[in-house]
Amino acid sequence: ENIKNLVQKESSSSNSDVLQELSSIMDVLREIRERESGIEQEICPVLDMYNMLERFVGSQGLGDQENDNKEVLRYRWECLVDYAERVTDELSDLQESFKRKLLRDIKEF
Repeated sequence: ENIKNLVQKESSSSNSDVLQELSSIMDVLREIRERESGIEQEICPVLDMYNMLERFVGSQGLGDQENDNKEVLRYRWECLVDYAERVTDELSDLQESFKRKLLRDIKEF
């Protein structure tokens, strides 16, 4: 939905602005994909440390904020990856429609 709005904004702003915004989106999506393979190696040690700390001080010793951070760490990353996949799919669908329109316009020209 947001991507469609961005593309529709093309009529009210210059093509270079829209292309720059799309480029920024693509950069973020690329970064997420690149980090996805190694994120488990980053998250697991953090969760292991939380578990070790919890064994020594108990879950009450961590405090509510730390317990919340521990609980949502992996979940938030998975939500971000899911969102990135949806945006990628949306961009792919939009790309197909623009490609068809471009080919039609070229044929008519």
